[in-house]
Amino acid sequence: MDFTGNGCASDDVNEVTRSLQRQLDEDGWSGTRATDGQTTPSDFIDPVKQTYGLDPTRGDAVSLAVYAGHGWMDQLQWGTSDNTPGVASLRQCNAFFSADIRLGAMSGGWAKALALLTSCTGRLACYESTLATSDVTQVFAFNNSPRIWNNAARRFYRKSKRMPNRDAWIKAMDNRPGVGRNSPVVYSRGPSRDEVLQIHQSARLSEINKTPSHQGTRWYAYTWIDRGLDGSCTPLTTRLGVDCIGVDS
Repeated sequence: MDFTGNGCASDDVNEVTRSLQRQLDEDGWSGTRATDGQTTPSDFIDPVKQTYGLDPTRGDAVSLAVYAGHGWMDQLQWGTSDNTPGVASLRQCNAFFSADIRLGAMSGGWAKALALLTSCTGRLACYESTLATSDVTQVFAFNNSPRIWNNAARRFYRKSKRMPNRDAWIKAMDNRPGVGRNSPVVYSRGPSRDEVLQIHQSARLSEINKTPSHQGTRWYAYTWIDRGLDGSCTPLTTRLGVDCIGVDS
């Protein structure tokens, strides 16, 4: 939330996960919520990709991983700089899906669901060269720069108890507080057309232990509510260039 004076300057963002943590705790989940200086990009970086990555004991050591903060087409941005020796300057504040993040695969390899409460990471224009480099079974994200109210993540989780995750994310996240609507998107992965559609249409967070992990599959399904971009989620051509492969390509 705090992007001021800690080496990764940007606009501060509102708190959106505290009530989710309380609800998960009440329901018997176990885990950790790390904020501001308690977390750095290395928490989501795989050590096979970057030697200082810590995801085997952090982001990829859990069944449900949640990131809230600044993001863009291929990246997540932290508010506190990682000044560990050996960390390149480009990665002191950022982790890149295409180059660094391998949730559900490589070291750790446990994460089954990933919720991204940030801008543009779910942009369809670059799915196959960004999010799809990880093997998380379901990813919940946005195709635009959203506005997210502070209880939206908890609402998503509560709704997932009585409806599929796909429907719960869309219903909880399309509201854009103050004006208009967001453009939420859900991706599911599976080993075949029939199995990925079954996961996409029925998986629930409340039954996450029943959700399979699928490593190396090329099958995916997505649901996208197109409310417009409300922010320029333009591919970072200097990084992705011609490798920015969209869905249904």
